Amino acid sequence: MGALQNCEISMNTKSNRFNYSAVTLLTACTIVAGMTLACHPAASPVVPSHYTTAPSVYGVKDIKLTSKDTGIATIRLDDFILKANFQFETHPDSYGVVGSDFTAVNIINLYDIEISDLKGNKYRDFTNYEDHLNINNLIATYVENNKLTEV
Repeated sequence: MGALQNCEISMNTKSNRFNYSAVTLLTACTIVAGMTLACHPAASPVVPSHYTTAPSVYGVKDIKLTSKDTGIATIRLDDFILKANFQFETHPDSYGVVGSDFTAVNIINLYDIEISDLKGNKYRDFTNYEDHLNINNLIATYVENNKLTEV
């Protein structure tokens, strides 16, 4: 039995050699790669030259209600004047506090936009979706604040 025990012992005592040089090399490569990425300046996004980076400036010059649910707005957009017809709906609303009742206005259609510069030169409509959202909010706020409609 002594020989059998020696045989089992020799089979279970496999030497597992740990490869220190491979681990060291892998660790060094990881550190160098991390430092290279950390020290490399981030690539700045390229902005095409035809896009403006400054936000647009909007302002109401005049708003006239032509019926109980339509009107004409004259809006200043940067260095341009926009004349736009709009359709709206109203409904009573409040801020949840007694005495805070007001008439809420929702612009449901903005159409027939005429654009000219400050000198009166005409331009074709160049407004986009964001401009329309901002113009709608501007008109609704103006009508609500000046109480041009009552439900």
